[in-house]
Amino acid sequence: MKYFNICLGIINVFLTLGCSVNPVTGESQLLLTSEYEDIVQAEKNYAPSRQVQGGDYNVDPDLQKYIRDIGNRLAAKSDNPALPYEFVLVNSSVPNAWAFPGGKIAINRGLLRHLTDEAQLAAVLAHEIVHSAARHSAKQQTRGVLIDLGLGVLERGMPSQTYKKQLETASTFGSSFVMASYSREDELESDFFGMRYMARAGYEPLAAVEIQQTFFALSGNKRSHWFSDLFSSHPPSMLRVKANQITARKLVSGSRYKKRFDAAVATLRKDASSYTKARRARQALSNNDPKKALELMDKAIAAQPLESEFWRLRGDAWVLIKDIERAEADYSEAIAKNNSYYLNYLSRGELYFQQGETTKALADVQISYDFLPTYRASYLLGMMARQRGDLEIAQYYLKAASIGGGLTAKLAERELELLRLK
Repeated sequence: MKYFNICLGIINVFLTLGCSVNPVTGESQLLLTSEYEDIVQAEKNYAPSRQVQGGDYNVDPDLQKYIRDIGNRLAAKSDNPALPYEFVLVNSSVPNAWAFPGGKIAINRGLLRHLTDEAQLAAVLAHEIVHSAARHSAKQQTRGVLIDLGLGVLERGMPSQTYKKQLETASTFGSSFVMASYSREDELESDFFGMRYMARAGYEPLAAVEIQQTFFALSGNKRSHWFSDLFSSHPPSMLRVKANQITARKLVSGSRYKKRFDAAVATLRKDASSYTKARRARQALSNNDPKKALELMDKAIAAQPLESEFWRLRGDAWVLIKDIERAEADYSEAIAKNNSYYLNYLSRGELYFQQGETTKALADVQISYDFLPTYRASYLLGMMARQRGDLEIAQYYLKAASIGGGLTAKLAERELELLRLK
């Protein structure tokens, strides 16, 4: 009787979830949320996820438009063209691309540098379109929750009210969408349908084969650490290469548009050495060598003065040298170059806080927090609330900061203890 009730409980979970139809394959699938709920969650988490990874690339607006146009051209040829698609180039050197359900897709600057023509770019975007349109992330999340529920029932005889709580928790996917590790079936499905979308849009489908061949080769050598995020969520394999070769032979050939691609990424390629200098400057700052960081950033800014990261890193160097006036000037320049990235405001806001300019600090830190509610911003907002005597607000922010780990968490815990004593 006990095991009958256990099995009945699992069946009830399945009935509660219900089935939906995969809009790409037409097959029935069991998912935790509706497509509308996925879209709502993606709208909520798409921008913060881009902030975490470096913010939107804004040095070359024409390149953003180029990415967006190609993505929209492919989405129009997809099996789910009605989704509210968005395509954004993220300002990160890490080679990666990712998708949320609901058509929210991003490709990192670092991956774009490893592509050779527009057809290869189309292959990446089409692959992510399928992940999004076929709701692969939602499927992975549902699978994980059902496994947890099954184990919970079998091990503990989980009461019915616990089902509801766990389902409610799991339905708030949040930014875990972006970290989804797709199954082999999901990857093959995205390859297959993505190549069809490419062919419909007039691109050469063999470009998808070339990318998989390159990634499979890279996964086996020492350079693969650069692609670790990409390979963890999109594992390359010889099985995929062979499957893509079979698919490509069945599709019509298309165009490469190499000259158009080369023109579009010309600025990005020119700036490659400057982003390398930025990486070395961060290393120098972590080694407490601000003069080296300044030297590197002076050269990077001379080559590309529109990149806000270079100005912010130079501001970090001036802080270590204790030249507050120059640090403030460079942080302000970083904001002027990119006023939609959280870290530019957080850096200047913390500088103002350390100098006792609370009004200016509060304005900057609050903007930073609105873009991305980081633990550091929470700590600073908590400290400023404590200074003005708003202890309830201070406790709220300091509690948020205390769970982040590291020095910030320790400082927040100490302040919370002082509040409790008071």
